[in-house]
Amino acid sequence: PTSPSSNRSGIRAQTAKVLGEARLISSADRLMRLLSDDAPRVRYFAAMALGRMRITEAHAPIVAMLAENDGRDVFLRHAGVVALEWLRDEQKTLLLASEPLVELRLSAALVLRRWKHPAIARLLQDADDRVVLEAARAINDVPIPEAMPKLAELARRFADVSAAAERPAGLE
Repeated sequence: PTSPSSNRSGIRAQTAKVLGEARLISSADRLMRLLSDDAPRVRYFAAMALGRMRITEAHAPIVAMLAENDGRDVFLRHAGVVALEWLRDEQKTLLLASEPLVELRLSAALVLRRWKHPAIARLLQDADDRVVLEAARAINDVPIPEAMPKLAELARRFADVSAAAERPAGLE
């Protein structure tokens, strides 16, 4: 048996989903409030709906949802990334690549991957290995030809470090 609160969150989630599919722009304010709902499923569908409707004012609340989630729920990360992809605000998304919170830089990498955006190469210099790895995978797998030289440079740097580590001390 499901609890009454679980039923209500299910109704909110399905309502957000349907509003997004119908592209009912007049529901945008309510959907933005749902980005901080207690139920992750509600937040998921609210983010997807706002992205689908291309509600540009939702960029900051979606980023706030991603920050609050901080990578704990990969489904919420996915919804936030897809929503930001659909919003297509290049300038604001590029700013995410320099945010202090690793989750936001990782989200920026995922959005840039989906856009096949060459600016993802900047994230190869990130302080967090997860962000660097995601950027490298995107450049290689998508592929993103304009960013390949930076990836090759990173690979050479690691090869040089690896070779230096294998040399016995004093034989430089």
